[in-house]
Amino acid sequence: MEINNYIREQLQHAIHGSEQVFLVGGAIRDSFLGLKRKDMDFICTGDTREIARRFADRVGGNFYPLDKTRDIYRVLTTPGDEIPGVFDFAKIRGDSIEEDLQKRDFTINAMAINPFHPDSLLDPFHGVQDLQLKRLVPVSRECLSDDPVRLIRALRYSAGYGLSISREFSNMLKTS
Repeated sequence: MEINNYIREQLQHAIHGSEQVFLVGGAIRDSFLGLKRKDMDFICTGDTREIARRFADRVGGNFYPLDKTRDIYRVLTTPGDEIPGVFDFAKIRGDSIEEDLQKRDFTINAMAINPFHPDSLLDPFHGVQDLQLKRLVPVSRECLSDDPVRLIRALRYSAGYGLSISREFSNMLKTS
């Protein structure tokens, strides 16, 4: 997956020391589907607020806290041909990127890339395969209990991307 050099450079300046950022979710999914990225979501180790703030300063964007309790911030910029106008930064959930991905909703969103090594796709739940098979599969059985709004997202993804609801998810809906 190609990450714009300008974005990569600004991210490089936004992180300090051992801090890391990973591109996750929808931007990766949309890239595999051949769709234009509307936004980019980053998972951060270290001080997420400061990483997002430094990124905003670097790109001349506006910085907004979305959820201070969960450490989620947004940077809005003027979109360009290859640069979306929305960048979200969230604190990593768990001790590793793999743990964070395990807490995501669907396999098609549980993928990550190190922006400094864009060929390093992490896809532990086979989201690329599920995209190719055009199916929507939850990452875990807790998908709905963790966030009931995910049911609405499932319907939106199914309709918007032409995905069939997996048997696993159908069974989860029946038992919920």
